Amino acid sequence: MDELGWDLKLVGEEERDEFDTDDALHCALFEGHKVVGGFRLTPTDRPYLSRDIFPQLATVRPFPVRADMAEISRLGVVGEGTERFRRALAVYGLMMEVARAGRFVSLVAVADLIYERFLRRIGIATHRYGPPGCVGTDRFGRTLHAVAGEIPLGEQPAQTLARLRASLQDVEIHDVASVFGPQRLSA
Repeated sequence: MDELGWDLKLVGEEERDEFDTDDALHCALFEGHKVVGGFRLTPTDRPYLSRDIFPQLATVRPFPVRADMAEISRLGVVGEGTERFRRALAVYGLMMEVARAGRFVSLVAVADLIYERFLRRIGIATHRYGPPGCVGTDRFGRTLHAVAGEIPLGEQPAQTLARLRASLQDVEIHDVASVFGPQRLSA
């Protein structure tokens, strides 16, 4: 799912880093037996990628260290055109539902500027931690720019949340007990 050309660490065919710990929750969106999207969620009171690898992007507001805020990383969606857009809405819908169930108040991320524009397009409100900055070069030698910020869950427009919830009408959540402990989500 690496379409941006980021130089990623691979173990065999798997992308892995020091933030793939028991503290991280990996969420995948399947269609049939094929993974078509997903993300990693890590509470910000533990080591996390945005703060520990890209501290230079938080020049206006510091990265949080709070149990009620989580970082989203490893975000990805596959597909083309309207199929990709539909899947992206479902991934963001799933992200909001997982955050709500986990009682997180905000989602933190470092994102390519393309994703920031996509969030505006679908109506998700964000707050930057600083201006975009260079975060290295891709495997083709091109400069990569990204921005750090958050999605404050309490500030999301009701119509946006309703649209994202509607994108999940055909989504089943599996292994909820292992994700949220003995707590269950009711559908």
